[in-house]
Amino acid sequence: SGESPGFVWWYFAQYAGGRDYAFGKDIIDALRGHLRTSKRSMPQAVRAHLFAHRYALGGRKEGKRELITYHTAVLLEWDHGLHMSVVELGPLNGIAGRHGRSDWFRDKFAPTTALSQAMPACVVMPWKEDRAEIRVSDVAARNLEEFKAYVKEYTGPELRFVDPQFPNSDAIRFSLRSQEEIMRYLLNYMYADQSFSVTTRSCQSFAADFYSLMVGDASIVPFHPSLRKTYTRHRERFLYDCELPLKPTTQA
Repeated sequence: SGESPGFVWWYFAQYAGGRDYAFGKDIIDALRGHLRTSKRSMPQAVRAHLFAHRYALGGRKEGKRELITYHTAVLLEWDHGLHMSVVELGPLNGIAGRHGRSDWFRDKFAPTTALSQAMPACVVMPWKEDRAEIRVSDVAARNLEEFKAYVKEYTGPELRFVDPQFPNSDAIRFSLRSQEEIMRYLLNYMYADQSFSVTTRSCQSFAADFYSLMVGDASIVPFHPSLRKTYTRHRERFLYDCELPLKPTTQA
């Protein structure tokens, strides 16, 4: 919005003071408020994991396209050990436009989800397949083993996940790894490019960029081989301040 720019939202579902949702630059103010209220120190990210899966189709048979369509996300572990965060890129309003139904929460198919109740009315609108947003969801799992147990519970052609895989896990080596700093990286990344494209700027390209930056591994590429030929690494987009105007491109 004009008051809180940036196509990033954060669902603080495990916040002890009650569930909260913020978007744009307001995610930073929301975090600071939570820390003041709870009298906790700034969380530091300690480990990252890549997670990929195909979507369950309600028992319908997968076609050729579905068999190569994988959603990819990055899981972050924090030093407080209270919960993890799922970080993903997807089409703009893709969750809000579907009544706040998220695979990361047990109430996905409830008549009214907790996420939908937390979302302000201004973000509930039809999704746009050519525009992107970054979504961060704080989930109940505290570590990778607990997250795997949750995924296993919902794996199957009539459930949520098909062929879940965890191809990479590592310690976070990036020096500036606080939750607030990570929020700024995500805002910067979206400020640089707000487009969405299955072939060139999708969940898989974002996950490769973000995981690669966090763990310091330049060999990371999109999960599925079909997307690697069109992939261009853009780790630098996390690092440049979104609050400063971009300089116009000049030609020699």
